[in-house]
Amino acid sequence: ITLYYHTLVFVQVFVQRKGRENLRPEWTGDVIGKLHVHGLSIKELAESMGYSHEYLSVILNGKREPTGIKEKVEDAVNKLIEQRKESENGKHSSF
Repeated sequence: ITLYYHTLVFVQVFVQRKGRENLRPEWTGDVIGKLHVHGLSIKELAESMGYSHEYLSVILNGKREPTGIKEKVEDAVNKLIEQRKESENGKHSSF
């Protein structure tokens, strides 16, 4: 019964907070997933965009959403992935 009570309280608090907080936009999860899959960091992405790591984190956490940021971030991620692939291909073709 104690576990049930604690679970119920947690769910109630989560539901109450959910309505008040900015929820992370779905696209940011996709971006973070792509970074992870390709071994890239948020810091690398931020540097490639000319942003600080802190500012990009604020954006990816849904606290700020400047106009056009989704497209800008997605383009930057895709460019980083392409650069990483080219870099890896260059390493393997030097035999």
